[in-house]
Amino acid sequence: QTQLGYFQVTSPIAGVIQQRLADAGDLAAPGQAVLIIGSSDNLEFIGELRESLRSKLSVGDAIEVVTAGTKHFATIKSISPKANQRSHSFTVKALLDNDGDVHPGMHGSFEITADESKALLVPVTAVRTIGQLQSLRVQVGDTWIWRNIRARRFDDSQFEVIAGLAVGDVIGLTNE
Repeated sequence: QTQLGYFQVTSPIAGVIQQRLADAGDLAAPGQAVLIIGSSDNLEFIGELRESLRSKLSVGDAIEVVTAGTKHFATIKSISPKANQRSHSFTVKALLDNDGDVHPGMHGSFEITADESKALLVPVTAVRTIGQLQSLRVQVGDTWIWRNIRARRFDDSQFEVIAGLAVGDVIGLTNE
């Protein structure tokens, strides 16, 4: 009976077999892995954090992990002390609060709230671009004038105006 106990394979966690590393009849030694077991209860998320954001996070902080369009919360377990010299990023490991929607091997990304800043946004349709010159129509009294601005793309539908426009200025919504 004692000898028979040496032939039993046990796992320290409950889970599903993901990969067999040995076949029936193969010789195995104590401590040698013969199966890879996966559990969706205690998932670890591994992501990369840009160098410029390293000071924003520390171990124990909460982050949002997005998988398949769904947000999940995770707690940072570790942050690599050394940056990856190729990607200029730090590896972040976080324990995921899994409600059953996330499975081992799924792709995800994490979101952190960086410093909030105010921006002056205008619709893409309001900006006229000729070469590298950007302008938009601004109401001055009873007339409309074209004012040169400096702007950069904020998203698919908006520009962020960096210079040339002030809060309260009335603008035309089309560039005609």
